[in-house]
Amino acid sequence: GTPSGAVRYDGVSFEPLTVDEGMRHNSVRTIAELDGSLWLAGEGGLSEYRDGKVARTFGHRDGIGKGIVWRLAVHQKQLWLGTSSGGLTRFDGKSFTTFTHKDGLPSDNVFSLLSDGDVLWIGTRGGGLARYDGKRFESFGSGEGLTGKQVMAIARRNKELWVGTKDAGIFVFDGQRFEQKVAGATCYGVGSGHGDLFFGTLGGGVVRVRPDNSVQTIHAASGLVGDRVYSVLVDREGVIWFTTNAGVSKLRGDEIVRYPGHHVLSMTQHDNAIWLGTLGNGLVRMANGGVPAAN
Repeated sequence: GTPSGAVRYDGVSFEPLTVDEGMRHNSVRTIAELDGSLWLAGEGGLSEYRDGKVARTFGHRDGIGKGIVWRLAVHQKQLWLGTSSGGLTRFDGKSFTTFTHKDGLPSDNVFSLLSDGDVLWIGTRGGGLARYDGKRFESFGSGEGLTGKQVMAIARRNKELWVGTKDAGIFVFDGQRFEQKVAGATCYGVGSGHGDLFFGTLGGGVVRVRPDNSVQTIHAASGLVGDRVYSVLVDREGVIWFTTNAGVSKLRGDEIVRYPGHHVLSMTQHDNAIWLGTLGNGLVRMANGGVPAAN
């Protein structure tokens, strides 16, 4: 997903997917797969890609909450959309149902989502965390020990729920109360690997929470290529990759390898290579641990 459309790679060539091919909008911020369809969303609503073509598109007039679609999540075989100003929208394949603060949502700016069994966790920007059990929304905030109101990252590890905020650090929830584990971390996303949680932050590098809950900070001073970390990926070899404002780093064991370069926002793995999406400098493919080559 890019600001200029989606790009599909089949191992040989690149196929663009834009408004020219029927997309709702070129800006694609989030992608999810459900029942054989690929769903793509961003600034202009939602598009369904199925059987090699754009099958359907939907916008605000169809029932999607207003604003940017930050996140898509599959929960209980339905598609859920977190929007920047229109709350939380559920799509059952036929119609949309939107929930806002009037229905009990603590904020209409929904940035992060986590499907957790029968429960959907909802992270908002400005209203803290909410939990939806299919009947009602339950909010969590300072009364339960969660002092951060901008919940950017949510992860489940065993019986514990971990929450990364932009304004109050990282918290762990034992089912009753939240406990602050790391103060001052301005979280943006989270990934997991080898039992560790890796929280990417906006300026503070990576906060690594080990299985014993001990904390390690990985930043530029310790070898990370950049301190603004947008995404985390664990590849098939178990190597942890981080995209940053100054290129890419990988963590293999205790060794950090730096690949300085462009402002890298996203990454995935395909065809034995790591693929990087950059801000304004195209797509980069990294193969065999070599130097990145622009594509």
